[in-house]
Amino acid sequence: MSEDPARLRRQLEIDAWLRWLADLRDAGSALLRLLAAELRLASSDLKRFLLLSLLVLPLVVLAWLGLALFLSWIVFALTGSLGGGFAGFFLLHVGILLVIRRQLKRYKQRMSLPETRKYIGVITEELRRAPERTNSPD
Repeated sequence: MSEDPARLRRQLEIDAWLRWLADLRDAGSALLRLLAAELRLASSDLKRFLLLSLLVLPLVVLAWLGLALFLSWIVFALTGSLGGGFAGFFLLHVGILLVIRRQLKRYKQRMSLPETRKYIGVITEELRRAPERTNSPD
């Protein structure tokens, strides 16, 4: 008692669609878990980002003050001394600004949800290939 080939083909296609839907469900579930994890990470980095952003303004003012003192002290140093102390003061603040700038770049990159974007690309590519898989029996 052999089954009808058309019925068998339909059953294979239904099975392929069901597998595809199960894969889609699994991918969506994984994407939501990844998105939730990255949003938690980004929200913790957002606090640090805002804190560092608030620290930049006074440091810029102090760096400017240090530069002004340094430049004015150079004039004095040509005739006397003490320029090294003000240069150290200025370089200290510039170094702090560079560290804060590096941290801000790191936090900005994390807040762009890079892994979620990459995973969305993988899912999109799989969805584009899905009709090709369903047309060929396993």
